[in-house]
Amino acid sequence: MRIKEDGLMDRKARTSKATAKKTTTRSASIDGLRAEVARVTAAVRQGRIDMRADLAECRGEAQDILRDVNEMLDHLCEGLGQGSRFVDGMMRGEPPVEDPAPRLGVFEELRKKVNHFGHFFRARAADAAALEKAIEQGRLSFRADAGKYGTFYMGAQVAGINRMLDVLTGALSAAMTSLDRVAAGDTSQRISTPLAGELDQLRVSFNACVEASDRQVKILKGFASGCLDVAIDPRGDHDALSKGLEAMRSTLDALVKVSDSLTRDIVEGRLLSRADTSAHAGVYKGILDEFNGALDALVAHIDAIPHAVTIVDRNFNLQFANAKAVEQAGTSRDVAIGTKCYEMVRSSDCQTSRCPCAQSMKDGGLVRRRTDAHPGVHDLMVDYCGIPVRTREGKVVGALGVYTDQTKVLQIFQDVSTSVHTLATSSTELSAISGQMASASRTMAERAHAAAAATEELSVTSSAVALGMDQASHNLSSVASATTQMTSTVGEIAGNADRARAITEKAVAQTAGISGLMQDLGKAARDIGKVTETITSISAQTNLLALNATIEAARAGAAGKGFGVVATEIKELAKQTAHATEDIKSKIAHIQSSSAGTIADIEKISCVIREVSDIVSTIASAIEEQSTVTANIAQNVVGASHGVSEANVQVGQASTVTQTIAKDIAEVGESVQNTSDASSQIERSAVELSQVAEQLKAMVATIDV
Repeated sequence: MRIKEDGLMDRKARTSKATAKKTTTRSASIDGLRAEVARVTAAVRQGRIDMRADLAECRGEAQDILRDVNEMLDHLCEGLGQGSRFVDGMMRGEPPVEDPAPRLGVFEELRKKVNHFGHFFRARAADAAALEKAIEQGRLSFRADAGKYGTFYMGAQVAGINRMLDVLTGALSAAMTSLDRVAAGDTSQRISTPLAGELDQLRVSFNACVEASDRQVKILKGFASGCLDVAIDPRGDHDALSKGLEAMRSTLDALVKVSDSLTRDIVEGRLLSRADTSAHAGVYKGILDEFNGALDALVAHIDAIPHAVTIVDRNFNLQFANAKAVEQAGTSRDVAIGTKCYEMVRSSDCQTSRCPCAQSMKDGGLVRRRTDAHPGVHDLMVDYCGIPVRTREGKVVGALGVYTDQTKVLQIFQDVSTSVHTLATSSTELSAISGQMASASRTMAERAHAAAAATEELSVTSSAVALGMDQASHNLSSVASATTQMTSTVGEIAGNADRARAITEKAVAQTAGISGLMQDLGKAARDIGKVTETITSISAQTNLLALNATIEAARAGAAGKGFGVVATEIKELAKQTAHATEDIKSKIAHIQSSSAGTIADIEKISCVIREVSDIVSTIASAIEEQSTVTANIAQNVVGASHGVSEANVQVGQASTVTQTIAKDIAEVGESVQNTSDASSQIERSAVELSQVAEQLKAMVATIDV
């Protein structure tokens, strides 16, 4: 028990000490609390709201109180910091950051209002950005929704921006409407309704711009219609468009002057003139280059014409000469240009009233003539055309000459005429020879009939001798007389046969000569055919070149009109040449056909004449034999008087000889008939050959070269 009490007493004593100690400690903590609160309060009064109580100065509850004070200050500072950040953001134009953390009491209300303000602030910024982007994109009808802001003052701001845009876009819309019409080409459009304030300057400037464009459009229309003498006055150093129009006018004016000068040169025959392109550039230089190229092509076409072509002025100075002309003259184009045409052509018509160029310039029409010409080392016969050259006003300022060389053609036709004359002469001689042959044949026929009668009489006499020797003396006398007559007849036949053989040999020689002439005529006709083919080719090429020249003249328009006349005349000349060569070709073909037929007929006649010659030779041989036989008969008849004993033998021989003579005379008659037929055929062929010769003469006479 005693021990329990002692323990209790100790606990009480310790408790009392502890209580006393606690009281002392609490008193110290309260003092520390007061001091810290006073320090913090003084700092807050000075605006140093980041000051906090030092918890180490207190213990226990006092420390808890200071902790609560510090926490309270933290909450107050957080709210004040939120307001401070809001004000700073407003001052910088930055919307407050959304605060998602909920608060209590007034701090929650403050958070909501700050967040709400930030939402509208960002919405206004988004609307402003959308309006700016719409304006940048040209969507001037776009407007922000001011109603979503309610009664908040930012709604009034957005609505004000919308109204400002309405005013601006109204002015711009009016200007755009007018600009659309101006863009469509209506430069008469103006903005007549004045705009408010400074916006009216937009209307004034727009109208001034359109008026300037209207003036420039009128200037361009003048350019398009060929009016280049319009005055263009720049309105200042910055009026680049007017300066550009003036430069364009100057360039076009220079181009027109160059083309006008060049066109005049070409129309008046100065085909070697070319435009100077050094003062031009771009498409204008290209136009002049193409113009020069077209002239080069034209000169090349004229150079390709296989006839000499020249152009002279009224004083006969050469303005142009094509390649053929300078080639014939043995000179160059550079040397020939500017000299007198008669120094190059050297025709007997030059410097006389017969000159086609002089006549064409005098009469104003086409003049044709054939004359001699002696260019260079040549001696030519030419067909010469003179064509007047006129200016665009119709004044004759020169002449174009075209010289077609006809020397070879004329020589060929002269050779043909000579051959035809030779053929006609040969046909006449052949006809005469055939007449002589016919006459000789008739004489031979008469003599053959006489010989036949004599042999018949001799045969009768021989028969009478066989019947009776008593009549031998009388019959022998008759036989002697008959044989004498037969000998004479056979002699005459022999002479006629010799003459017939000579005539046939002459006829063979004549027909051989005629055949050679006809072959020469056929060869000449073939040569003429080749020449006509060459002429046809030349006329076709000339026609093609004239067509090309006509096309180039048409492409050149009015500038090529003068040369178009030249091309037309050249084309007409080519057509006439083509027609003439076709006629020649047709007639030469007929000559070749007739010549071939005549040669064939002459060959047939030659064959017949050779047969006649052979027959006549045979007749001559037979007649010689008959002459020998008749001589023997005469001797036998004379010897009969020496003895009648030989009469029977002689009579037998006489009968045999008489039969032989009768047979030979029959052959002579047949040969004479063949000769007569051949002579008739030769005479007919000679007549036909003469007709062919006359036809050839007529054909040659109708050909105009």
